[in-house]
Amino acid sequence: MVSESAIFAGAAYEPYAVTKSFTLTGGDGTKTVYVKYRDIAGNETSMVSDTIELDTTVPSVVISSTLSGSTNTVPIPMTITFSEAVTGFGLSNISVGNGSAADFAGSGAVYTVNLTPTGDGPVMVDIAAGAAHDVAGNNSLA
Repeated sequence: MVSESAIFAGAAYEPYAVTKSFTLTGGDGTKTVYVKYRDIAGNETSMVSDTIELDTTVPSVVISSTLSGSTNTVPIPMTITFSEAVTGFGLSNISVGNGSAADFAGSGAVYTVNLTPTGDGPVMVDIAAGAAHDVAGNNSLA
């Protein structure tokens, strides 16, 4: 018998199997799954449980700078902030139009980089979807 309820509300015994698919209730967060076994004579085991962290929320990202509008400041400092800690993010994940990126630093949810324009005009910065991922393996948004 498998349930998210410690009193096994709505659960029923089913034939034993080495593996079992089980759908968790909706919503991210800590989930607890409870299991009991019963033999053919009707003897029940004690309840066994374990917790699982359900995380289906993809990390979002915001690119910002202390500078705004037109500037003659070089390099242009940028901050890249994800909505949660990510891994796999690096300088190669930053696309720059009319410029280049250097001096990459950071970890977790916050990273910094300096942009050097290649000429006058707008400098565009983009981070593609999937450039980083959270601990659950959810790929980041663009």
